[in-house]
Amino acid sequence: MLMSHLKNALINSLHGLRQTWQQEKAFRLEIIGCVFVLFMTFWIEAPKTDKFFVIFSLSLVLMTELLNTALEKANDAC
Repeated sequence: MLMSHLKNALINSLHGLRQTWQQEKAFRLEIIGCVFVLFMTFWIEAPKTDKFFVIFSLSLVLMTELLNTALEKANDAC
């Protein structure tokens, strides 16, 4: 039962990410920028903690963009 709920949640999350990728230019640009920064993070010699904080910051940027998109869609629906 729990596994089916988790599977459905994962499928819904991936579907939402796909829709956001297709509909939001800002999200696409941020993903491309994050991929570039992530590549540079592992290419440049740095302590693991610094790399962790870069990855954490990139994930916060993407989460904030997804939250912003959700709020915009909810506001447009009203």
